[in-house]
Amino acid sequence: MQHVAGNTSEEETQRSHIVPGCNIDHNRVSIIMAITDFLAASDITSAINACKAKDSFSPKMFFKTVGLSKKTPTEIERVFKILDQDKSGYIEQDELQLFLQNFSKGARPLTAAETRAFLLEGDSDGDGKIGWEGRQSFLRWSSLHKAGMTPR
Repeated sequence: MQHVAGNTSEEETQRSHIVPGCNIDHNRVSIIMAITDFLAASDITSAINACKAKDSFSPKMFFKTVGLSKKTPTEIERVFKILDQDKSGYIEQDELQLFLQNFSKGARPLTAAETRAFLLEGDSDGDGKIGWEGRQSFLRWSSLHKAGMTPR
């Protein structure tokens, strides 16, 4: 199908979120825009820069640096919903691996070890994904940082 600017059918848009002939992932751009609606770009940049090296990612430190410790439970819930890209109600391993890219399109994917550690910290029922109960980890990490404490 030939793509004509400004003439994309709804069916074509639903089939693919990548515009033919263009290397921009429009879903990823929308996610980043949604996150920057309530997190400061400078905080996001600082958080991404702090974990550029492989195996340097810590969810607790990332959440603190990116400014989630200053956010309400409702705002943190918005982050959970943004990270749940397939809208399944869970954040699965593949979504966690691309976690940093939700904040900055040029960010690296998490390593297998980082993804596994992140999942273990957030998976409260051992089902291999972060669900409704597991998202409380986001709230706990955020609130403990507010109090100057470290979870676990």
